[in-house]
Amino acid sequence: MTRWIEIFDPVLGQWARFPDSLLDSLPPVPPPDHGALPGLGDDDHAQYHNDTRGDLRYAPIGSGVTNGDSHDHAGGDGAQIAYSGLSGLPTLGSIADNAESDFAVAAKGVTNGDSHDHAAGDGAQIDHGGLAGLADDDHAQYAPKADPTFTTKITTPQVQFPASQSASSDPNNLDDYEEGTWTTTVSAVTNFTGTPTLSDGRYTKVGNLVSLQGKFSGTVTTANLLTYFAFTIPFSPAHTTAGAAFQGGGVRAGNSYVEAGAGGFLFFPPPSAIVAGADNFFFEVTYRV
Repeated sequence: MTRWIEIFDPVLGQWARFPDSLLDSLPPVPPPDHGALPGLGDDDHAQYHNDTRGDLRYAPIGSGVTNGDSHDHAGGDGAQIAYSGLSGLPTLGSIADNAESDFAVAAKGVTNGDSHDHAAGDGAQIDHGGLAGLADDDHAQYAPKADPTFTTKITTPQVQFPASQSASSDPNNLDDYEEGTWTTTVSAVTNFTGTPTLSDGRYTKVGNLVSLQGKFSGTVTTANLLTYFAFTIPFSPAHTTAGAAFQGGGVRAGNSYVEAGAGGFLFFPPPSAIVAGADNFFFEVTYRV
């Protein structure tokens, strides 16, 4: 049974009938060329990659990399790129690409404007005074190294205070210390033959606190009478303060005291069992100045 195929002929403007056996004898029709299609060129799809656009965007044809271009792997993956082969970059020294003279001064230490080398070995110290443009004392915000003046000096294992007290209003500051002996003047002597004399008189002053200890020697005229004398002291008292006194071996007690703005006093009021004759009179008193 013969099969027929109708094909429209645009030239004749009519349909033609052909047996299908005739089609089997026709040669195959090649696919049309893309460039032959009307309104289309060989490269009219800019969104797709081709060799021309890819090479211009991502890698030059030659080896190496120039400034502004991308990096290719003409030397293989992991290939090293010589600094001298890059364009538009500063030129290094003439000895070699990695010459140490490009990065460090030849001498030890660092000079102003140069980089830091380790010519003295890793961990080498840099002397501040060796930096160009800087002096050993160019930081005005820090205290200078000049010797300060102190009113109190500390010398191991002692603390030295000035000869004249540098008084402080701070109750937590110790502003004075002094110890020694003093020469006294005795007056207002009562019931003594002659004037008692001070021997072994000592004082200790710590801040505003003074302690006096001493021994007077004298001759009592009459036993069991008011025995009395006044004496000068090294520091004027701020308040009247009582102390202690006794005659001889300590069995005959008396009194000592200091009077505000005045001096010291030692007396044995009656009916004290004071003994007549030559003897020693010991006293002790602590007061504030």
